[in-house]
Amino acid sequence: MSSSRSWKPLPLDTCTECWSASTTLKRCSVCQVSMYCSSACQKKSRESHERFCVSAPSLPTGPPPAPIAAVQVSGPNFEPKAITVPPGHPVWSQGSIAPVSQFAGIPLFVYRDTDKKEQNQSATYMMIAPESGLAPLRWDRAGTVTVVRADHEPLTPVALEMYWMFCSKLISMCPDDEADAQKMCNPNDFQAFCREYKEGGASQEYKEGEGSMNGVGALVALASASALVLAFARRLLYG
Repeated sequence: MSSSRSWKPLPLDTCTECWSASTTLKRCSVCQVSMYCSSACQKKSRESHERFCVSAPSLPTGPPPAPIAAVQVSGPNFEPKAITVPPGHPVWSQGSIAPVSQFAGIPLFVYRDTDKKEQNQSATYMMIAPESGLAPLRWDRAGTVTVVRADHEPLTPVALEMYWMFCSKLISMCPDDEADAQKMCNPNDFQAFCREYKEGGASQEYKEGEGSMNGVGALVALASASALVLAFARRLLYG
């Protein structure tokens, strides 16, 4: 395991396996995304982690040299706003990597704009761990968040909507098809999902550049919400 990455564990980052919070977590030496508090937790998570773990592409260190297109998202569901984020914004130094995004080929930093506990389902979904389909508790009722691409590419509301719905699909597959969901965490499957979603799932408003999700997206989100509740219950009952 290694922590030699351009972003460091934050005070409330949690172990991928046992969910304990720590500032001394170590990252998987291969993917550099999943974090563990001990070798024992890493070993326990190995079977599921190996289904999607690949060498992570290198990311720029530090902020971009100029302002970049980003998205601010508020809740309770998905209310995006296209914004421009300057190099000095705290998302570059304090944002958390969205785990699935790194494996899907669209690495994202997510930053909580406020400590206020307000419902933001999409932010919670964006921060799920591929191993479990769950997000750390600090991303429950996360309030308004700012999201940027960690590779300094511009981010649009359309792209973020598709990433959110991809995470929703993964959640809806857990726990029954958990292994298949984990195997989908790769750029090819993400791009295939995006193509299908553009053709049949994205709302007309989003195709034109603004708006909110349509009925298809809402159904996926509803199914994933139900699956998320079941997954939480399963973890509480069985560990």
